[in-house]
Amino acid sequence: SKSRYHHDVIVSDLEPGEVYEYITGVGSASSEPFTFHMIDYKSTKFKAAFVGDMGVNNSQATIDLLTKNRDQYAWVHHVGDVSYADDFDVKIEPSSGDGYDDVYDLFQDELETLAAATPYMVSPGNHDVTCRVTSDLGCPEQQRNFSAFRERWRMPSIESGSSTVEHHNVWYSYRIGNVHFVSIDTESDFPNAPTKPSTKIGGGAGGGFGDQLGWLKNDLKEANEDESVDFIVAMGHRVFYSSSITDWPLLAVKHVKEAFEPIFHEYNVDLYVCGHKHFYERGKPSFDDKEAEGGTIQIINGASGCNEGVEGEGKGKAHHLIAKGNYESTGYGELEVDGKGMTWRYILSESGSVDDEIVIKSRR
Repeated sequence: SKSRYHHDVIVSDLEPGEVYEYITGVGSASSEPFTFHMIDYKSTKFKAAFVGDMGVNNSQATIDLLTKNRDQYAWVHHVGDVSYADDFDVKIEPSSGDGYDDVYDLFQDELETLAAATPYMVSPGNHDVTCRVTSDLGCPEQQRNFSAFRERWRMPSIESGSSTVEHHNVWYSYRIGNVHFVSIDTESDFPNAPTKPSTKIGGGAGGGFGDQLGWLKNDLKEANEDESVDFIVAMGHRVFYSSSITDWPLLAVKHVKEAFEPIFHEYNVDLYVCGHKHFYERGKPSFDDKEAEGGTIQIINGASGCNEGVEGEGKGKAHHLIAKGNYESTGYGELEVDGKGMTWRYILSESGSVDDEIVIKSRR
């Protein structure tokens, strides 16, 4: 396959509220001019959009609506399974030939108008591990162990102290106004993680990026003790609870929940936005398989559109924790913060209408 080079540039001393024009280029080749509006990262009034499990296919309505509304959002966060390029391996990714990088290129091309104007943040999912959904077999080194995910994006891992290595990307945090946002890796680097250096089947080998849980505890402890933080929002890929019956690996839900949910509960995480299941479900405040006052609200936001389609409601054992579900439509999440209030909405991609809404008050 052809060689690809990915570049990133750190731009400092930008003024909140200002509009900046820029051009990208290599050698004699350059892009058209783009513009972006620098967000006021100290403001306690803003909107952000959240997508999950979004690839090239069945996502055009979501991408079109986000692009249309991009001036409303300070940024977009994609909670894992970015592009579905690895599905070319099982011949259900028909959009752009038979190459992993070809599909990923097309996905980023489709995002260009949106991502050129609005920051696009990413968390890793199970489809981001290697070039084939089944295993590492046939994948060159530069397409294994989250390599495309880490090289094609640049997240604030160094800035948030999660790593000293450029393009770590797999876990990090950032602060906007009075909200602390933390992005976790539900695929690797915790006990019994789905992806390990020894993984052979059902995804490639991966991990070895550091002490994720140690970093997460310190990060959330600091945020929880900060009197200027009114909300803590976490983003990751895999779920703690859902209507679905099974997952792969078979005990993945149990192990993810055991690793992260107690930490979230101890440090008062208000909202956990995830994906993995290709539907929308909003949970009740929960902890330890029970509805709990002060528990974290889980949002499954995995129906933004991919070649695997929207998933129907399952017959699992967590229905008592589900407050709202949508098993028919693609959509994306909208988080609006206004001082001590935070509103979550689920926006339907085809119509732009609000299908679900909840107001969360600060408990700090």
